[in-house]
Amino acid sequence: MKALKYFCVLSFLLVANGALSQSKFTAMTSLDTVYLGNYFELSYALENIKGDIEFPSLDNFDLLSGPNMSSSITMINGETNSQYSYSYRLMPTEPGIYHIDPAICETKEGQLKSEPLTIVVLDNPDGIRQHSQMDIWKNDLLNTPDFFKSKKRKPVEEKPNKKKRKLRRI
Repeated sequence: MKALKYFCVLSFLLVANGALSQSKFTAMTSLDTVYLGNYFELSYALENIKGDIEFPSLDNFDLLSGPNMSSSITMINGETNSQYSYSYRLMPTEPGIYHIDPAICETKEGQLKSEPLTIVVLDNPDGIRQHSQMDIWKNDLLNTPDFFKSKKRKPVEEKPNKKKRKLRRI
């Protein structure tokens, strides 16, 4: 009976370990609806994949920055996981509905494609400013109480001058 329990637990752990270390290639945006004059971020993430990426054409947008790359590699109990991300900061040039084609990653095992994305760009006569999640986080951080700045000290109250007695030794 104990052997059956150990076998079940071991099987579960092996299946869970295989599920956790699966390869993924995803695409995402910070906003899916953007007002003209605002920007959004387009990101591609590779998990446990090594390969060359061919990014889609971004002709309908002004490129503000990118591709910006970040990477993370973790080793836990002999298991190595890697994550690479590429991001662009883009600003639309005209109102409309834009489709961003999938990015293609060439690996040793074959070709992977990210999902296609759709961005809706609306006219902005009122000059509305949108914020991405990163901007909201920065503003929240900057508007928190200042624990990093030196605290103001209370003014020292002046004590009335008392005449000091001089003691003489004889």
